[in-house]
Amino acid sequence: METTILYRPVGPKELALIAASGFREFPPRLPEQPIFYPVLNEEYAADISRKWNVRDYGAGYVTRFRVRKEFAAKYPVQIVGDSTCKELWVPAEELPAFNENIVGLIEVIKEFKPETQIMKPILFYRKGEPYGEFSNFAPFPFQLSGRSWPTTEHYFQAQKFAGTEYEETIRETKSPMIAARLGRSRAHPLRPDWEIVKDDIMREALHAKFSQHPNLKSLLLATGDTELVEHTKNDAYWADGGDGTGKNRLGQLLMELRTKLRNEQ
Repeated sequence: METTILYRPVGPKELALIAASGFREFPPRLPEQPIFYPVLNEEYAADISRKWNVRDYGAGYVTRFRVRKEFAAKYPVQIVGDSTCKELWVPAEELPAFNENIVGLIEVIKEFKPETQIMKPILFYRKGEPYGEFSNFAPFPFQLSGRSWPTTEHYFQAQKFAGTEYEETIRETKSPMIAARLGRSRAHPLRPDWEIVKDDIMREALHAKFSQHPNLKSLLLATGDTELVEHTKNDAYWADGGDGTGKNRLGQLLMELRTKLRNEQ
């Protein structure tokens, strides 16, 4: 299948909606946006993002994606300004069909922020809220240690009892909430080295989760260098304790993973 590579500059809100789709489609246009404008070269997209998205929205991103060549050819190339400023003009009502012809995932390849702007941290906790994908309760199954795990919470709690039947009981439980309750129960003895290895257990679970789900990897990388904070008063070790006094180890491990994934690109 032949494809055409296109680019689109976006702000943070549009990027969040793209992420919510699993990086598979662009969101519907607003009433005052009758045309969807993908562009044909990265430099032009970066220039728009740097000059306009940063000014208007506080940050700008360049996305890259592929569209079936035959479908893209329906739209004549429009030159706006000099010869490098090439766009396709897609009527808003045709965007659903355009999305259906995207091949693969929408990638975030560049990020722009004002140098003088102090970026607010990204707070996350519940899986149904913005950046809830970062929660250990978020349902993104992965393979690790030769088995499938429904969530990182299942894996983390089960490893407290590695090598026992109780480990498998936790792995097979239906929800991460129940897995957490089983893992916190002291009816079964913890492995003796738990306090030593628990951060590494979480680290390997996060790496498996984000490396095996390209949309999650893209979402994490799209946060740039913004601080990530699990925000809840319910946990002062993995989260910030609700008032910033907690260790925020989950947020720290996600930022560590973000750097690792960025360096691997």
